[in-house]
Amino acid sequence: IRTIDCRLLLASPNVSENILAILCQLYDSRQARHEILYRISQLTGKARQDALTRLFLISRLRGLEVDLQEEAHKMALEFNLMENDVFRPLILRYQAESRQEGRQEGRQEGRQEGRQEGEQFGKQKGKADSLLQLLQVRFGPIPEPVRDRVESASLEELTAWLDRIFAADSLPQVFQEA
Repeated sequence: IRTIDCRLLLASPNVSENILAILCQLYDSRQARHEILYRISQLTGKARQDALTRLFLISRLRGLEVDLQEEAHKMALEFNLMENDVFRPLILRYQAESRQEGRQEGRQEGRQEGRQEGEQFGKQKGKADSLLQLLQVRFGPIPEPVRDRVESASLEELTAWLDRIFAADSLPQVFQEA
């Protein structure tokens, strides 16, 4: 088809034949694109959308889709893929698959974050319980404000306090800044 003179197909009154001209021997690629797009612009509604779809699909065989897109933009031709019977089902399927993948990834990330937060909480709770138990054994009954402070402390604070518990002579010394 590359050996056929595109002017033969461009001269046809049939838009489908005009579209095929994009695959033929192009003497002036820009002019040919412009003529084809102009003829398509004369169509209305679904016929225009279908013709644009065919043109863009075929133009990919010659690597002209970007040039065609720019030319169509200059001519203010709208190309709505959702109005096309070929692309609409593909787009809808892709959107559904993307949403499904997004949900699965979200669930997986949520589970992972939940596990990490659970591990963090478990470590924190375990250290807080251990510290309270050691404080009670070492210094007797724990006042409620101290208990609240320990239960709301960060993992780093709990670790520091556990390190100080055996060297401290009193409850306040455990919580003193180093």
